[in-house]
Amino acid sequence: MTISLKHEVASKPSIAKSDPLFSRPRFVHNRVLTWLHPIMGAPFSGEHFQNGRKPSGKHNRVRTSKTAAVSWTFRSLLTIIVVCLSSNRGVAAHTLAEPVSDERVFQVTGRLDVTGQLETASPGKAIAHDLKVDATLEYRERRLAGTGRDAEALRSLRHYETTHIKSTVSGQVTSRRLRDSVRLIVAQGERGGISPYSPSGPLRAVELESLQMSGDSLALLGLLPLKPVDVDEEWTCDSWVLQMLTGTEAVLKSELKCRLKSITDDAAKVEYQGTLEGASDGAETKVEVEGHYIYDVVHRHIRHFEMTEKQKKSLGTRPGVDAVAKIVVERILAKTDEPLTDEAVARIPFVPDETQMMLAFNLPWNAQLLHDRSWHLFQQSNQVAVLRLMERGSFIAQCNIVKNRTVAPGTHTPEERFQTDIKEALGEKLKEIASAERVKSDDDIYRYRVQVNGVSGELKMTWIYYLCAAPSGQQIAFVFSVGAEQLERLSNRDQSIIKSVTFLPPKVTPVKAEP
Repeated sequence: MTISLKHEVASKPSIAKSDPLFSRPRFVHNRVLTWLHPIMGAPFSGEHFQNGRKPSGKHNRVRTSKTAAVSWTFRSLLTIIVVCLSSNRGVAAHTLAEPVSDERVFQVTGRLDVTGQLETASPGKAIAHDLKVDATLEYRERRLAGTGRDAEALRSLRHYETTHIKSTVSGQVTSRRLRDSVRLIVAQGERGGISPYSPSGPLRAVELESLQMSGDSLALLGLLPLKPVDVDEEWTCDSWVLQMLTGTEAVLKSELKCRLKSITDDAAKVEYQGTLEGASDGAETKVEVEGHYIYDVVHRHIRHFEMTEKQKKSLGTRPGVDAVAKIVVERILAKTDEPLTDEAVARIPFVPDETQMMLAFNLPWNAQLLHDRSWHLFQQSNQVAVLRLMERGSFIAQCNIVKNRTVAPGTHTPEERFQTDIKEALGEKLKEIASAERVKSDDDIYRYRVQVNGVSGELKMTWIYYLCAAPSGQQIAFVFSVGAEQLERLSNRDQSIIKSVTFLPPKVTPVKAEP
């Protein structure tokens, strides 16, 4: 798909003629031909032959001359009618598009209602939990220049005013909101959904998930036709549209069809439905969608969108899902462009820096780290946190993080003792210690790395251990587990996480003043 063609806007979309003659051009065209045929064919019809013989003389010449004149008249009439009908067919097509260079600011409200079941793993079986999600997102949005083609041509600057997400799983309620410091967001289109980031600093994983809602206002633009369409005309969207619309990581096959249902002087209604098979979070995913949107003919934009999404995702590295989501999005022109002014747009870089695309993870032991978006939190408790590295639905590696014993300030667990602990933990799985070294850094945190090779069952494995110690004596240990064939894909992302670790000041417990 060429996005520049998709969003180029011609003049104000034309409206279908109300005259019945123009409402069914193909039928009328055929009817006119049927009606004219015997008259135009009269000079050569049987009535001018008597017993199979052609008349002769002056009578024949006069009769033939008169008939030829009638024939010429109706041939001319036919030509005029055909031209008119052909012209009308061109006029009847309607352009539904939004300008690719649109600088208008929209006020967007998105609502999500999910009901269904969440499936979690338990030893020997899977457990189903009732699931309900209610979400409301309100923000202002302004288009930015795209960074590529197709989904990557869609990019915008947003300022979030309301982000309320309430999730209920088996009676347990959790609520999430966006921090005030990261309300200014750049939304970058990708095949797997929007990729939001804040120019102010790294988002947290829960904030990222809160902003990645099915039916995102930026993804809606992919539903618009690439060329003018007639009422009842159907078109098939490009393969990336449904993937982006539903936020599916990898797609095996998908199909999304739209149809212009009706159009008036101020609004056009488009219905759509589609199916998708793919994978998200390393698990098989099947999606069905149907709904409609309203295109504002006067102001040239999608102003209302509704979608029902049925999703079935098998249990994998993350919980399985069998749920139905109902999404409603409203888009109206904002009365002012604040705070998405020209000055605000000018401050946004064309490509974000590496830190802006990282996610911040606060550990429960007064420590923080940064990781890229391919790492997903799988489990967390007061004793351990587990991250899993996923790419295009495939599992790459796992990272276990644990609080290590605290030592005297200015010291750390001896390196020999740390290696001994590793040997005891792996037992017969350990085959060799490939390397052991101190990690260089610019801060005062001690970092020590040990890489070992071994086997788990019949699978060749590599384990990479790290010990991080603060000057206060606080310690955290990491172990990255990766199959030998996936070691290259892990690359140096383990070191990126370790070098980002910072220890926070101990939390001070308030002391109640005595009377």
